[in-house]
Amino acid sequence: MVADRVIPSPTLEAWAQTLGRFSAAELASAFDTAELTMEAWPTPAKVAKLIIDGRFFADYAWLLRNLKEHGPTWKDSPERLGELKRIPGMGPDDFYPREILEPAIPAPPMPPRIAKAVEIYGHGNRESALREFYGHPDCKGGNSGETLRARRDLDLGFRAAWDLARGEA
Repeated sequence: MVADRVIPSPTLEAWAQTLGRFSAAELASAFDTAELTMEAWPTPAKVAKLIIDGRFFADYAWLLRNLKEHGPTWKDSPERLGELKRIPGMGPDDFYPREILEPAIPAPPMPPRIAKAVEIYGHGNRESALREFYGHPDCKGGNSGETLRARRDLDLGFRAAWDLARGEA
């Protein structure tokens, strides 16, 4: 896009200051997105916003996925066992060991930025915040107007808390 333009040195310095904190992979992804979605060459602020939005969506998806698996108490998920089967010719209380269908999955430690955002959202009460997020339609399901409003409220609330947590980091 810029191969045919000369970019002044002060402009390049401003770009470097704004975008120097991001990884090469994040920058490449942001510029690919910008090329596909924007009509003009993006400003450094727009590129940075694409990267920050990507980080937010990744963090939020991680939180909701793990909440669905580990619940609002953030406990290891229990292993799922097969049916009890009696041992033929043995007593009424003699069973084969149950087959483990799915092993227990340990609850992962929460990354610091997500933990801080949850704490901010819950006004210092992590458990309360996790219970609220556990009601998110991505954890519980549902498509009614009420669940869509709940989704919007949780999404906006977490984004505001996440932005504050990112600023404190």
